[in-house]
Amino acid sequence: MEKLKFFAYAISTGDYQVGNVTFDHTFVVSDRGDNWHCWGRGKESVPSARHLAPDGVAFADWGDLINGTDPNHPTGLTQRVSGVCQQAANRLLVLAGTDVSGANGNFFATMVYGKYGFEIEKFIAQVKSTAAQLNQQQPGAVTDAELQEVLGRIAADPSDELKVLESHFKGTLPQSITQQQTDQLLVAYRAFQQKRQTAYDQEANKDDPNFQRQFAQDVAPAFLECVSKFTEILGVDCSQELFKSKPEDVIGQLFNL
Repeated sequence: MEKLKFFAYAISTGDYQVGNVTFDHTFVVSDRGDNWHCWGRGKESVPSARHLAPDGVAFADWGDLINGTDPNHPTGLTQRVSGVCQQAANRLLVLAGTDVSGANGNFFATMVYGKYGFEIEKFIAQVKSTAAQLNQQQPGAVTDAELQEVLGRIAADPSDELKVLESHFKGTLPQSITQQQTDQLLVAYRAFQQKRQTAYDQEANKDDPNFQRQFAQDVAPAFLECVSKFTEILGVDCSQELFKSKPEDVIGQLFNL
């Protein structure tokens, strides 16, 4: 069993937008031909897709086990409930130490679902159990050090999520934004992260078809509070530039309501 390259790609959805940002669909392939398409287009779209650097190396068999055999729940996620394609891609790429942070819409997808989606504890258990499966097939294939490295990357979220946010600030806002303002923005965002998790947890029946709408309604006050804090820190113009839309419209656009 050898490690192979993992490649991440992004291709425009064409119609799913927040403000003037058109989201990318993301997917992952390996250089042996694995097609982890994350609910959408995959390997067949490589010629027209944008390559998201950098590449990483990992066991493709591990990626296969992480992805699973249920096309409706790749990597264990439920679409628009515990994550979207960008979270599914990140769950595969965590094995290789990369992510899809360069995809359009990644800031918004991360803000709603986190870097690796909800139910991280289940994902950690999945990573451990699939590593054990590989080691049953080939003893010593995944060393304890390699497993701990992957688990450490997962545990780095929500800190990694804050890095995504800070990168979006720097790429979107004027150069005049100060480090003090950045620090204040991150404090406000940490508070939102906690409330977002609470909103997710309090909706017990994740299989309910109305879950998405109810979660959006539950998380909306925390989201608007976070945006209000951002506006206090940055001013109205910068805050609008950050979200590319009126804050009160963003929740509806993000959840396709």
